Amino acid sequence: MNQQMATTKDSIAESFIKEELFEKYILDNYFPKEDFDLLRKNPSYKDIQEQFNYSPKLPNFQLVDKKSKTTFWVECNYRSYINALNQIQVLEPQQLEHNNSIEEPILYLIGLEGAPDNPNFIYQIPHAEIYPHMYISTARKFLIHQEQY
Repeated sequence: MNQQMATTKDSIAESFIKEELFEKYILDNYFPKEDFDLLRKNPSYKDIQEQFNYSPKLPNFQLVDKKSKTTFWVECNYRSYINALNQIQVLEPQQLEHNNSIEEPILYLIGLEGAPDNPNFIYQIPHAEIYPHMYISTARKFLIHQEQY
């Protein structure tokens, strides 16, 4: 394996690990087992390595609110920075296009800066308001957590 392929593979692995840490943080802190049942969760990075052709098309997990019996999806994305245009890259356009075909509600929880298991900011954005890239000024109205300094 050449150096570039190894670096790309390491980068992909690091990205998956960050996403898994953020997903765990979100489940533990925003969707406690006492209030929500986890119906479906995407496979871990380790599981994906064993499935050569796996391509995640659904949001990260599907939950049901025990009280209201409402079923919904959650897409979690952690980002360590804002781009030069003052935007957060929320998700790929193809993922958004695919998510448009999902009937149940989808919430997007975006962690920004800090660490994946303790982000400085968390935005909870409903599907109707999401864009692949969002200006931070637009995302601010969906801020649900800000780390105190």
